[in-house]
Amino acid sequence: MTESGDASDRAAGEQVVLLICCYNDRHHLEPCLASVRASDDRPLDRRTVVVDNGSTDGTAAFLAREHPDLETVRVEPNRGFTGGNNAGWRHARRAFPGASALVLLNADTVVGPGWLRPLIAALRARGHNAAAQAKLLLHHAPDRLNSAGNRCQYLGFGFPRGYGERDNGQWDDAEAIDFASGAAVALDREAVERFGLFDEAFYMTHEDTDLGCKLRQAGRGVVFAPQSVVRHKYKPTTPVTLYRQLERNRWLLLLTYYKWRTLLLLAPALVAMELGQVLFCLRRRLFRERIAVYAWFLRRRNRRTVAVRRRRARRRRRIPDRAFLGGFAGRIDSAVIDDPLWHRLGNPVFAGYWRLARRLIRW
Repeated sequence: MTESGDASDRAAGEQVVLLICCYNDRHHLEPCLASVRASDDRPLDRRTVVVDNGSTDGTAAFLAREHPDLETVRVEPNRGFTGGNNAGWRHARRAFPGASALVLLNADTVVGPGWLRPLIAALRARGHNAAAQAKLLLHHAPDRLNSAGNRCQYLGFGFPRGYGERDNGQWDDAEAIDFASGAAVALDREAVERFGLFDEAFYMTHEDTDLGCKLRQAGRGVVFAPQSVVRHKYKPTTPVTLYRQLERNRWLLLLTYYKWRTLLLLAPALVAMELGQVLFCLRRRLFRERIAVYAWFLRRRNRRTVAVRRRRARRRRRIPDRAFLGGFAGRIDSAVIDDPLWHRLGNPVFAGYWRLARRLIRW
């Protein structure tokens, strides 16, 4: 029997909790839930939990009227993607103690027929896997990719593989990835119980990057499941929109997971990036946002938060930095970034530094 066949056999009959967290997503929920119901996921025992994360658009009434059979959780006020999903997970672990996997699904997605079986099979394909991401296609252009798994650039930026590319099967290898998108990801229950779900300090940006880093540093696998297809109503977020949150969380990742000697080795690139960020902020009138990022890390209570996160990461760590960072990208090759100066100058400079630096990481 093939390895994929073995994985499918192991996945047969599993109880899987599908968790959908929504905020003012009533218009998205109906097609999402309809696609979930239409999918034949047997022999998996699928259970669905919907979190209404402080919505004000009538989501609660819609769920009570149209889907009274679903497990629902009401969270008030809105606690972001991280807090909403964590609340849903706490409910799910009580309601379904026999579930062996948790699947996170965005409300603005539409799943393909039979999407769940290959996703769980990919999760079970290796004993150490903790997360598996579905192939995400753009809903408005379903022949094009939203994400074929995600990559980390070594300075803390995350970006989707294949974004905007026509899906011609070029990303159809089931392989390890840096981190999985929270839009459609299966998680091993034991791993979530042991390491936790999302850190609520991230609120709604880089939270899936943080989860991927946490699992990978603990020696667990994060993989791409190309046979599981989900369409996503994705709208790119420009750096301006959530700039303070994005940059604070990027630095929180670096200060949590990188050893001090790694940060010292990367210091020239980090300083160069900071200078570039300052220039970007001056051009876009975001300088106050940049100062707010620095101010956050200067506050005593936040420095304690960083110290606690580093200690926890050190206790979880099972692989050295050379293994953890070794496959990270030097460039940000993504159509999401539309700045020609970055692609013409920034990418070559930072990629060149990374080619040298990663050879020197021996720890």
